[in-house]
Amino acid sequence: MAGFLIMGLSILMWFSTYQKAFDIVKKRKKLIEAELPRFAVSIQQGLSTNRDVLKLLVSYRRIAGPNLGQELDTTIADMKTCNYENALLHLQNRVGSTMLSDIVRGLIGTLRGDDQQMYFKMLVFDMRQIEQNNLKKKAAKRPKQMQKYSMMMLFCILLIYVVVLSVEVVGSLGAFF
Repeated sequence: MAGFLIMGLSILMWFSTYQKAFDIVKKRKKLIEAELPRFAVSIQQGLSTNRDVLKLLVSYRRIAGPNLGQELDTTIADMKTCNYENALLHLQNRVGSTMLSDIVRGLIGTLRGDDQQMYFKMLVFDMRQIEQNNLKKKAAKRPKQMQKYSMMMLFCILLIYVVVLSVEVVGSLGAFF
């Protein structure tokens, strides 16, 4: 009986550890995707003065968050040691984000000599729209959470009015009688 219990607990522990790895990757991907609109804006502004992709990545690395910063460190080291285009494709494959794929596509176009300023303007616009939609979804969830507190606050305000009116009415009743 104890053997079955230990076997069941070991299988349960394995599944929880297995799922935890996917949760960590998903959380990291969300954190990186949250920072990508700012990254795209930085690239868009940098392309107006400089077309060196490595320099753009190094300049953004200073202000990048920890998760995207680790990926940029790896990519920058990769770019210094081998082909720029392959390093950007490795970044895209490591993160696995469609938004990052769009950014990498624009950076590869810049490496090939294309003028990508308009591409990044449109990309920044699209990413801002996505970011606004995500914020609207998050805000839509809040009223459900806050509704019970709003009702309690409304009840307290009404109670204050009722108490003040009652005290005034009781105080003025002496003048009538």
